[in-house]
Amino acid sequence: MHDRLLPLLAIGLICWISGCNKAAEDLTPPTPEVPEAGSAVTDEPEESGTPTPAPAGQTEETENSEENSETDSETPSESTPVTLETKSWDETLKLVDQEQGKVVVMDLWSTSCPPCLEELPNLIKLSKEFPDSVTCISVSLDYAGYEDEPVESYRDSAMTWLEKFNANIQNILCSTDFNTIFSEKIPHSSLPVVLVYNQQGQLAGQFPDPKDPSEFTYHGDVIPFVKNLIDQ
Repeated sequence: MHDRLLPLLAIGLICWISGCNKAAEDLTPPTPEVPEAGSAVTDEPEESGTPTPAPAGQTEETENSEENSETDSETPSESTPVTLETKSWDETLKLVDQEQGKVVVMDLWSTSCPPCLEELPNLIKLSKEFPDSVTCISVSLDYAGYEDEPVESYRDSAMTWLEKFNANIQNILCSTDFNTIFSEKIPHSSLPVVLVYNQQGQLAGQFPDPKDPSEFTYHGDVIPFVKNLIDQ
């Protein structure tokens, strides 16, 4: 009897030991896999100083040139040189006839007139605000008619202010002396003076009004008048 039980007990003991070892193996946590260097993936994009490559078919040089062209197109006037033509008063008025269909704003000024220099930049702004419907012309009346001070002797001083204001409009240095203009050409006796012509080339407004020569400004008087002509 004992001889039969011993083998059975031995077999049972072996089976019990094997089962324990397997259970232990099942309870042992798996060893995590370690990704290879450079293959890790994270939820947040990796920051890098390397620029993002340009889309297919487009080079970085193309992108830069497009950006530069957009910048240039926004400020074309800054690259246009300021010019100053010498014309008589009658020749200057002919410029109005050449602008049929547009409102013409003619600003009479001089370098010795502080109110003129204060308001002249607003003429430049007006030309940029309505480039398709308004033509702006500045007319320097610095020339006094003296023989020893010809009209061209006033060019440098006028250009200094025009360039400072980046006056990329039609600029005239009038060769008709200002005494003749005030006594024979316009019903005013001092500067500044702004003449506004309608789309048919007719004088539509004068600032200041000869009948009421009070002070005026572009923002308060000239610009509203011009906008009204454009809307007509």
